[in-house]
Amino acid sequence: MGTMCIVKRTVRLWGVLSLMVLSSGCQGQNGGGGGGSLQPSDKIVVWEDPANPDAQGTNIRDVNNDAERFVVIGTGGEVQFVSGTSPLVARDVTANLDDASFNVGNGTIDIRFGLAPGETTGRRPFLVDRNTGHFIQLVGGTTELTFEVTDAAFEDPNDRTDDQAVEAGEADNPLATAASPNTPTTSALNSLCGIGGAAMIPVVLLGLLGLRFARRRPSS
Repeated sequence: MGTMCIVKRTVRLWGVLSLMVLSSGCQGQNGGGGGGSLQPSDKIVVWEDPANPDAQGTNIRDVNNDAERFVVIGTGGEVQFVSGTSPLVARDVTANLDDASFNVGNGTIDIRFGLAPGETTGRRPFLVDRNTGHFIQLVGGTTELTFEVTDAAFEDPNDRTDDQAVEAGEADNPLATAASPNTPTTSALNSLCGIGGAAMIPVVLLGLLGLRFARRRPSS
């Protein structure tokens, strides 16, 4: 194979790889709902039930009352969706810790202590739509998070003045370390993300091209 043919193939390969890297970006960065912090905060808020100061919790559940899918709020106001051990920090959504609420689009979601649908005991914090007073359902994947208003009423009659959660302190976020991008494997992958990664591709390919020529050199 001629030198020009090898060079042309190398250039074409560089172009394809560059487009792939630039279009994919860094896959380790998660988020939802627009820009904002993409990493879980080290500390999360502990919420207190105003009707029972001894009742406290960090995990804010949705209408399904699922112990594996819920929201926690970082001490900086980050709204973090948790599903198993995978955190997803919502973008452009910052909670008001004093008011125990956050805005999503044109709506407001409150953090309120109460009972799950169909239960009579065990008050805990839930996500409730302020406008309708209905439970919120969490719909989350790996890159985005959606808060959907359901038909299930949080209480009847609706009155948030006596059950709006109160900030009571902070706790360590066990998922913050797991989501850290500073592990050797992640750092190595991040080096191939974005424009910087694309710029390194010609260097790598030229090195491979040099090895190809070295292999073709006749032995003395």
